[in-house]
Amino acid sequence: MFKRFSAERIVVRRKRLGKTQAMISMETGISQVSISAIEKGRKQPRSETLARLSFALECPVDSFFE
Repeated sequence: MFKRFSAERIVVRRKRLGKTQAMISMETGISQVSISAIEKGRKQPRSETLARLSFALECPVDSFFE
């Protein structure tokens, strides 16, 4: 079964950790503009980007999918 990417899960996890988009940007090397676009569902992240986000958000990549 195909799992669909959920931008909302990234937002929820980031806020749960008390991190800002700027903090995630610094930790991952991903621009804050890109993080915002991903969180708003305007940009589909590549696998490398998902790996960086999972490290910064301290959760497995699979948790970004539903």
